[in-house]
This record gives sequence, C-alpha cells and structure tokens, in this order.
Amino acid sequence: MNTIEIADRVIYGMDSFGRKPQSWRVTGFYRRIEDSLDNNRPEQHKVTYIWDGNSFQVDETEWHKSLDNELFWEIWTEDRLKEHYLRAERKLPCTRRYRYVRCRKEQATHLCLTCICGAIAPIADCTRTGTVEWEPEYIAREIKAYNDTMDRIENDPFLSRTEWMWE
Repeated sequence: MNTIEIADRVIYGMDSFGRKPQSWRVTGFYRRIEDSLDNNRPEQHKVTYIWDGNSFQVDETEWHKSLDNELFWEIWTEDRLKEHYLRAERKLPCTRRYRYVRCRKEQATHLCLTCICGAIAPIADCTRTGTVEWEPEYIAREIKAYNDTMDRIENDPFLSRTEWMWE
C-alpha cells in the first residue's frame, strides 16, 4: 500500500553529478495506462464519469469508441498506425504506447516529483525520507488543492488527458 503523501520527501535516482541520491518533493500521483490497440495485452481501466447528471463507465483506453462516429474512429486508428510505422522507419521506439494519468493516491503506480526539475517515478523505486519543512496548514492546503483538482478531473474525461509516449 502506498503510504507516501503530497509534500513528502523521497529519494529517487542520483543527483545530476551521479554522486549522491537525489531528494525530491512529491507533488502528485499518476498511474500508467497502456494503449490497448498497439499491445497484445490490453489493460482495462474502468472509470465512472458524470456527464449532464448521468454517470457512465468508460474504459479510459477506449473512451473514443463511445463517440458513435465511425469515420472518426477509422481516421484515428489510421493515424496511430501511420505514427507507429513512421517511428519504426526512423528506428525510434514503437513497440508500446503508454501515458500517465493523474489519479488518486490509492490508484497510483507512479509519483510526480519536483526538485530543480521534475520527474515521474515508479513508487517502488522511491524511498520516503520525511516531509518537507513547511507549516502543517500549508501542507494541508497542498493536499486539499490536489484533491480538489482530482474531483474536477474525475468529472471531466478530457481534463485528465496527457500525451502518449512510446517505448
């Protein structure tokens, strides 16, 4: 179970000089979603969305299929295949597509980290070392702000979209 919270300090990787472990501040939570069209092992990520007072469940990796537009689906699929073959031709990674989606702490597989720069790191690779030295009220505000953002994202499927990446 994930015991890491917003504003916790974690160690992940090495500093830019490769001399000592790098300390980071946790700013959010992500889960990795694999693209089911490009992989042999599709992962199901059911999410309940609320739209105009009605709730419905959608597989996040296939939300576009609910649009009832066959032409859109054909163009979208063809575009993804073109991208795959273009990347293969250029010898770029093209075997799997994935993305990170903001989520609640309980659903997280990765942490959003900040220091001098930013990082997304697997929770299993991070070691909690404490909490940042802020006033407790400020930390509580940071956690509340993140939870408020998640409330908005969960009710609007388009707010949580991020770019697909390849490996």
